[in-house]
Amino acid sequence: MISDVFLTGRITKVLNKTTRYVEVERLVPDQGKYVVDNIPVSFWNKEPNSFFMKLNEGTLIVLRGRIQNEEQFGIIVIAEQLAVLGEKSLQPQGG
Repeated sequence: MISDVFLTGRITKVLNKTTRYVEVERLVPDQGKYVVDNIPVSFWNKEPNSFFMKLNEGTLIVLRGRIQNEEQFGIIVIAEQLAVLGEKSLQPQGG
């Protein structure tokens, strides 16, 4: 069986050398508000110096990938394609 996943969200916390959280909002219909889910994501090549790992926190991305079960995190998404939609830091900038 093949899984295919699309995520649109913001890059957040680094979990290890090859895995980061992607923060994704979803609407809860009964409550009419958004809830944030943090989904662990690894880039397909698992390189510590990959473009994915160098993105700033807060960067808006869209990715296509697959679901995989890993011992350390449980179910994660392996990103196969990645597009940057915009960069915005989560920390306020002085100026």
